[in-house]
Amino acid sequence: MNDNDVSRRGFFLAGTGLAAAALSPGQEPAKGPLTAGQVIDKIKANVGVPWREKTVDNLIAGTPDTPVKGIATTMMATLDVCKRANAAGKNMVITHESTFFSHQDTIDQLTQDETYIYKRDFLNQNGMAVFHFHDHWHARHPDGIAAGMVRDLGWEKNADPDNLKLLTFPGTPLAQFAQDMQAKLGTRTMRVLGDPKLPGSVSSQAVVMSPSAFR
Repeated sequence: MNDNDVSRRGFFLAGTGLAAAALSPGQEPAKGPLTAGQVIDKIKANVGVPWREKTVDNLIAGTPDTPVKGIATTMMATLDVCKRANAAGKNMVITHESTFFSHQDTIDQLTQDETYIYKRDFLNQNGMAVFHFHDHWHARHPDGIAAGMVRDLGWEKNADPDNLKLLTFPGTPLAQFAQDMQAKLGTRTMRVLGDPKLPGSVSSQAVVMSPSAFR
């Protein structure tokens, strides 16, 4: 984990109101550490959209009464991300994508899978909680993923204010466009398909996804 992981990708918790652990009016300060369930309740109260009955946004590992020592946020709760969070003293991971390899986090087909067992046991042995936060983060206005990535990439001037997923760019060679994204995100690797010299004005609608991010 480096300083860029924190400074450039802190939009996730900031948008939920958790960055400052804001309390609702009249709410008494918590005694002792928050539990995973209390953190989730704060997300529900601050995300800005009604909570759905049917959703993938659930606690995938740990229990609601798990005391939270620190929170890591990420696009994908890979084993590497979970290990880095644990090493940094953060025992709750809020992940946008699934933990156990399917969008619904179903494990019926994985109960004998060694990779699943290893990851599950690592989370359990280290007292970690993992919260899948996908549906409601997309449902908020503006969409949390689109807003965060537009901000991180400095694309505010390119985005349609009524639809942050609609982006218009001046003619820029594909290679330069990719290099600019790589520099702004601080990523080591950028995969690009197409002619690197491809020029032209680009108007496209796309959901831009972030690499793993820590807070």
